[in-house]
Amino acid sequence: MADKITIPAPPDQEFDENAALVKVLTAEQIITLERHTPDTPYYALVALALRTGMRRSELLALTWDNVDFNNSTIFIKRSISYTPEKGCIYKPTKNKNKRIIDVTSEVLDILRLVKEKQDKFKEDAENDEEALPYTDNNLVFCRNNGQLIHPDTPSTWFPEFCVDCGVPRLTFHCLRHTHASHLLAEGEDISYVSKKLGHSDITITYKTYFHFIPLEKRDSLKKLESKFKND
Repeated sequence: MADKITIPAPPDQEFDENAALVKVLTAEQIITLERHTPDTPYYALVALALRTGMRRSELLALTWDNVDFNNSTIFIKRSISYTPEKGCIYKPTKNKNKRIIDVTSEVLDILRLVKEKQDKFKEDAENDEEALPYTDNNLVFCRNNGQLIHPDTPSTWFPEFCVDCGVPRLTFHCLRHTHASHLLAEGEDISYVSKKLGHSDITITYKTYFHFIPLEKRDSLKKLESKFKND
């Protein structure tokens, strides 16, 4: 009976040698994207994803007490996720590794603006009976009423926003890839990038971003070659 079975031919699919490579924004595309973000509710969220490499879930779970303006650091110790059964819940970071990352003065300036807007919403809620009630959850990124942002909301918004801006249609997570790839392309040490991203193993960082590492930084190949040379 088996010889009478007809196996359907696989669908025609063009081979894409870059399919497994992470997608990132170029410097020019970042400039284009950020030119449009101030008119959206997610300006600061996008800006920090690009400048810190934090995961979406880590950004949305970040609280003000974990931002150290004096030492220019952010303490990342939890994330947020959503399931239909439990709704939005806080949980440990992906690899359950808490980490402290250094941030630039530009990041701190962006966060100060976020804090000023939040304080204004809180003040309006206290002084204006018609204003939106505000619940202070100490979240850095939240809705105008202080409530948490559903993690799927920015993820759904971002790809179409990219299209509207005229840049490639990427996912929100690609902002994390963009941060890491540009650091490595500028010659930053891979161990530093790996720790900043919170990877459990440096090999994960290398396998994900090896094609962004400048050739002159791949010293291991040069050392290997020298072993086979006779002086």
